[in-house]
Amino acid sequence: MRFLIAALFVVASPLSALAQEPAKPGKEHDILKQFEGTWDIAIKAKDMAGKETESKGSETCKMQEGGFWLIIDHKSELMGMPFFGHGMLGYDPSKKKDAGSWADNMAPTIWAMEGSWDAEKKTMTTSITGIEPGAGTEMKLTMVQTFKDKDNYTQTMSMAGPDGKPMTVMTSTFTRKK
Repeated sequence: MRFLIAALFVVASPLSALAQEPAKPGKEHDILKQFEGTWDIAIKAKDMAGKETESKGSETCKMQEGGFWLIIDHKSELMGMPFFGHGMLGYDPSKKKDAGSWADNMAPTIWAMEGSWDAEKKTMTTSITGIEPGAGTEMKLTMVQTFKDKDNYTQTMSMAGPDGKPMTVMTSTFTRKK
């Protein structure tokens, strides 16, 4: 009986401390708030053969209740096909980096995101890792989002090209809907 009481005390102590002081969003989460809103997107995409296409889309971003996660809902056309994606981005204090995930209608796998904010350049640089649709091999992308002002930013996606050098595969211009 004493063992049971001691075990309950050990288990309950950290839980009760956690319940008394819930985590709160920090200044890193405030950075993510600048993405909140509904955005019109002008997209220029390039395939591996170098063929470029242009399309339009929209994205709605909202901080989840509690303020830890930015929820992203994306709708556009990509290379002539409907493209729908959902993301989640937050700040991981254990890694001291932004972290998140992305899933869309082009692949049955989820993509992992990890990045950081450069306040001086007003730029978020994110590494994205997932499985290449159709190939089944790991694929890495780099996404750079640079704010011109509170209502306009650009997003550039790049990956290693056939020669191993970075190749821009998509450039998008985001304008906040008023």
